[in-house]
This record gives sequence, C-alpha cells and structure tokens, in this order.
Amino acid sequence: SIDTQASNNSDTKRKKIDIQDLSVYWDDGPPFLISESDLFNGRLTLPASVSQQRIAEIMQQMSSRIDPDVEAKRSLSCKGTKFRSASVHEHDYICTNFSQAMHTTFCKGDDEDSLHFVEMLPSNIEVNLTPQQYRQYQRLKDAVLAQQRFDTMLHQRPTKPPTRIPRLWWQYAIACVRHNPTSRSWTDVKQIVQCRKAYIELVMKNLLCESEKSGFHGGLTKEESRRLLELESLLPIETLI
Repeated sequence: SIDTQASNNSDTKRKKIDIQDLSVYWDDGPPFLISESDLFNGRLTLPASVSQQRIAEIMQQMSSRIDPDVEAKRSLSCKGTKFRSASVHEHDYICTNFSQAMHTTFCKGDDEDSLHFVEMLPSNIEVNLTPQQYRQYQRLKDAVLAQQRFDTMLHQRPTKPPTRIPRLWWQYAIACVRHNPTSRSWTDVKQIVQCRKAYIELVMKNLLCESEKSGFHGGLTKEESRRLLELESLLPIETLI
C-alpha cells in the first residue's frame, strides 16, 4: 500500500510504502511458464485487454500452486495444443511473511532540479535456499556479470584485425583489464586459451558440414557434440562470442 502524507511545503511530497506478508518462491523446473506460452512467442495474437485479463487470471491461480489448470493454459495457447493434467504441487518458498515499510520524500528545487530520498525502516528477512537453488543462483550471477562485462566492452572492440591497427587492440585489451580485473588464476586462463581453439574447430566443423542431420549439432558426431556442450559450459561468454 502507498499512502501520501500531507506537507506544508507544496514542493515537497512524502509517501509511506508498506509491504505486508510478502512471499517469494523459487520453483526448480516448473511445468508451465507464462513467458514460454504461444502468446509470448508470437504464435497467438489477442487484443491487449484480453491478454491482460487472461494473464491476470493465470497469475491468480499460480499464486498458490506451480501449475494452472488446463483451461487456463489453453487460453494463452493456439488451438489444438495439448496439455497434461495440472500439477497440484505448491510453490517452493524461499521467503515468507516478509514485511517492510519505507518513507519517500520528493523535493522540487530551483531550476527544475529535484531530490528524492528513500528511508527503509528496520525489518527482518529470512531466506532459505536449498543447495541446488544456491548453485543456480551462483550460475545466474556469473552469467549476468559476464554479460555486463561483454556489453560494456563490446562497443570498444576494434573492427579491423590486429595486424592493421595493433595500437587500438592494445588499448582495447588494457581497457578490458582495467575496467574489470579478473580473479581467475593463470591456470584457468591457460585452460580457457587452450579450450577456445577446440571450441572454434568444433563450431566451424558443425557450421561447414553439409550433413542433412537435424539439430543444433547435426554436423558433429555424438562424442563431438558432447564435447562441444562441455566447452560451452566451461568457457566464459567473452570467449564464446
């Protein structure tokens, strides 16, 4: 809830934000995701008002269980889509009954300058993660940080080869190190350099192969496909792209 508090100064606005009994769940391998429905993948088109209503109805059901009923899932899917009976399992909650109060102050200054203050009152929060959830969190954090590093430095990457503009490539390499120093050991760096060559060879073989086999790794043998998946898990995103 958000309550606006009166102020004698017309340029100052104060609000109190109350969060009561908030619960957060972390389901491992949920049977249904709204973001993967036909509506979100572009295979189903509905008016905006209808889409919002159906999504709200499904989210209401999913507030207490991991899987909405079949009719609800069909409302976001193309005709003929088949679903199994809905699971009745409850969510795996990592935080329950969390409450928090915040005071916000917005002050409008001269020349359209403004200040915004947020005061969070003391509260207690207890988070319970399983070992599997913690491993997933670590992998997600590492992936997000790697993507941030890649996005930050991508626009500075020279477009011409190092043999033509070596000075700019040295500037780019130094900037990468100075912007976000790596904590990897030299052993890890050596392994990444060695594995990158094998990764490129497998990717090029898969792309250039004229095999009619289907799938992402249609041009590779079963053993080569397994090795490529291992390399994709081992190498950081900066090395793969």
